[in-house]
Amino acid sequence: MPFTVVLKARNKMLLLLLATSVALASLAHGSASPPPPPPSPAYEKLEQEYSELLNTTCNQVKPHVPTLPTTDVNNFMQAYQAFNGSGSETTVLYYARVLLNRSDVQSFIQHPDSFGAGGLDAAMVKCAVLVEATPSGLAAFAVQNASQEALVASLLNNTMLMRDMLVAGGANGGNYGQAMLIYSNIINSSHVLQGRPVEVSTDALWDSRNQSTVLHRMALGVAVEQAVPIQHRWRTDYVDPVVRYLRYEHAYLAGELDPFFEILTAFECRHLTDADATEDDVVWMRTTMENYRPDHVVKDNPWRYAYAVHTEVSLALCFTVLVAATKLSVSLYELLNYSSAVFKQTSWETLRRE
Repeated sequence: MPFTVVLKARNKMLLLLLATSVALASLAHGSASPPPPPPSPAYEKLEQEYSELLNTTCNQVKPHVPTLPTTDVNNFMQAYQAFNGSGSETTVLYYARVLLNRSDVQSFIQHPDSFGAGGLDAAMVKCAVLVEATPSGLAAFAVQNASQEALVASLLNNTMLMRDMLVAGGANGGNYGQAMLIYSNIINSSHVLQGRPVEVSTDALWDSRNQSTVLHRMALGVAVEQAVPIQHRWRTDYVDPVVRYLRYEHAYLAGELDPFFEILTAFECRHLTDADATEDDVVWMRTTMENYRPDHVVKDNPWRYAYAVHTEVSLALCFTVLVAATKLSVSLYELLNYSSAVFKQTSWETLRRE
């Protein structure tokens, strides 16, 4: 079943509106910020600069944003956050309509996009990013060195990139500086992306499925998802986001990925790449499925790459796994959960047909 709520343009505008409303509400009530590093003149200067930018930008937005009833907002957000792509979306859609059918919301979302300089949408995007990232969080990142300060400046001056990060779900943990660093490192490490910036029209769809720009969406998805590092299961090291992206780029160019990969959105790409499996695990699973059960790969149903759990799992295998769990001093749950993570990494390579 498709992620209807995420992919519909009207609901994306609703999510942006809600993000801005929550941001403004947190300003009014005082939002918790991560503890800053030991104060230094450079840090304090940056924090003050970002605080002033936040206040100026969000004050441009406040007079234009409809005031949404707290109960209706909470109902929608709880339903939306609880939906994981399976089951019915009826509850999510119902609460979305409650908000969307308000006359003030209808008037607001029917305005044309205004992501250009001085536009209301541009101000909403920057306001949402600054509130999520917090001035102290951005200052803590930027004060580390001149290049990181430049990355923050580059992000805050790139309305379309900030918009695309928000539409992709936002930087994990509000770490927009780290997301920008990962994105920049991926671009500079890729022979395909390096020196080839994507020109995004302000009139283009917010969450593109353009086949020619899928690798940029993959880079963006990896960057926002892994802004908080992912630790490998049963290991002390972490997933390298640049290596993960490059492995997928190589597999894509070699024709090893599902044909539907080309039309995945940035939101879908972030969840394609978030498994705690190693790169070798992912390659092994992909290769094994192609060689051992190619009939599963061509199936046209939601299970597709994960269909082996119906055909290959037996009592004998369960017994073997149980014995292995005992010998390895890990729980059966952990072993099965790890196997599920590897299956997840591969199965996300299929786009759910709309």
